[in-house]
Amino acid sequence: MRIYVLNLKKHRFATTFTAVVLALIILSAISISVVTRIFRNELFIEKAAAIPYEKIVILDAGHGGEDSGAIGKNGRLEKDLNLEIALEIGAALEERGYVVVYTRTDDRLLYTESENIKGIRKISDLKNRCKVAANYPDSTFVSIHMNSFGGEKYSGLQVYHKPDDSESRALADAIQQRVITEIQPENNRKIKSGSGMYVLENVENTAVLIECGFLTNRDECEKLSEKEYQKRLSLSIVCAIIEYIED
Repeated sequence: MRIYVLNLKKHRFATTFTAVVLALIILSAISISVVTRIFRNELFIEKAAAIPYEKIVILDAGHGGEDSGAIGKNGRLEKDLNLEIALEIGAALEERGYVVVYTRTDDRLLYTESENIKGIRKISDLKNRCKVAANYPDSTFVSIHMNSFGGEKYSGLQVYHKPDDSESRALADAIQQRVITEIQPENNRKIKSGSGMYVLENVENTAVLIECGFLTNRDECEKLSEKEYQKRLSLSIVCAIIEYIED
């Protein structure tokens, strides 16, 4: 079940009000009680009744829109790879009975129209990602990113956790160790505190940020661009998330 559900621009309703009413009728028919809001032409379900928060995972695909993030050796953009892997993780979680909330499902930054000003858009985007997390206070927040550095020799997934939070640290360790065991046995990286990372410092949830690999490493960049590798990596991350939540 997805929470981020309806793009109003894609439907030819006479008015936004009509769209909301129709959506509520449909949702009521399948016995889901919801509170909704409109944000930049998107209809969000804010709360899903009878679903424990610990079964909700917020997936945050970093960057988007004019903010491409890192650029890979093969020309792939971080923002696109982030989204591809977030969607893979989400699909696998949904298959296993989890509710998935996406901060974005397409190529955009999440700034509000009133803050569509150069120099302000990025901080607005980060704040709005945190606002999504705030709607589900006891859920798990997982932000997906790609790493980069000056030389090609650096490689490997690395997980950052919310500073000074034992639960976030435990989740980060579960993900790091699972990926090393199943996919990257040569990876000797350790989890780190996400001190200075805006989303990790400003959400109340258990929260981690996963740097899935280095786009500046040609071989790793190619792997991260391959659908089969994305699926393997995503499944490994999903298994670690579930292991942490259900332990």
